[in-house]
Amino acid sequence: MNKINNILINNKKKVIIIISIIIILLLVIFIINGIINKNNKNKDNNGIILNTNKGIIEKIKFEDLDIDNITLYKDNKNKMYIFNADAINNTNKNIKVDRFNIEFYDKDNKLIITLLGYIGVNISPNSKTTINATTSIDLSKAVKKKLTKYDASKFTNNKDEKVEEKKAN
Repeated sequence: MNKINNILINNKKKVIIIISIIIILLLVIFIINGIINKNNKNKDNNGIILNTNKGIIEKIKFEDLDIDNITLYKDNKNKMYIFNADAINNTNKNIKVDRFNIEFYDKDNKLIITLLGYIGVNISPNSKTTINATTSIDLSKAVKKKLTKYDASKFTNNKDEKVEEKKAN
């Protein structure tokens, strides 16, 4: 034991340098691991990338419906962006909503695209239905969504959604 203490005392600078190098290496490993985990945070093993921006996933109200459990993700396999949400009727009356617009905005509040939303069924009191909309337009930069009353003029510059609009009729 005395031998070890003597070696440590006599080589104090070397010991401090070695301990410093070990600490620096551990910090570098943790930083690299953090960066890798951050980059993979929104990916799963199926090639799906989630958009987790608060303005996308937060619950909103549309007419008398609560829109909740919202997801927007890119399915890399099919190269499509998919919007899913629950339309929940928390009232004591039947609610019917046919078509509506789902607008996506970037960080500069510039409209990226308007998708056609369609429910088309009566939603009974205290029940829900699912909303689905898809596009091949890149929504990775979308930070906000808005649901608005249906307006066909919003689709004039988007050939993909014109097709979906015609299908809904």
